[in-house]
Amino acid sequence: MSLMVEAQDLVKQYPGAAEPAVKGVSFGILKGEVFSLLGPNGAGKTTTISMLSTLLAPTRGDAVIAGYTLSKAAAEAKRAIGIVPQDIALYPTLSARENLNFLGADVRAGRRGAKTTRGGTAGDGGPARPRRRPH
Repeated sequence: MSLMVEAQDLVKQYPGAAEPAVKGVSFGILKGEVFSLLGPNGAGKTTTISMLSTLLAPTRGDAVIAGYTLSKAAAEAKRAIGIVPQDIALYPTLSARENLNFLGADVRAGRRGAKTTRGGTAGDGGPARPRRRPH
């Protein structure tokens, strides 16, 4: 099986910090594999995921996501991934489909104009505000 994610000696040193938040992390995730990062608070899990999802640039190292090297093709790599955050902010007044449409609208706006809960597109001024679902 081929690797879908390969982290290669990722390091993140925040300015002014005595120690790096991530110290040379390397691992691979096979296609179809379920993977999670476990560790105590402050171990660098969120920082590692932030680097892999292109939210933070690594201080050193690189990663390959679905064949795209982050340092050379971050936009393509970003389109190939999905992240399930630790704390999910869902609107209880929306259905599951409405939450997905609302949360995904701004991500897809530049690509194909995602549908919003109002039936418009995210490209026409952004996603709709959550509305109350009838009981």
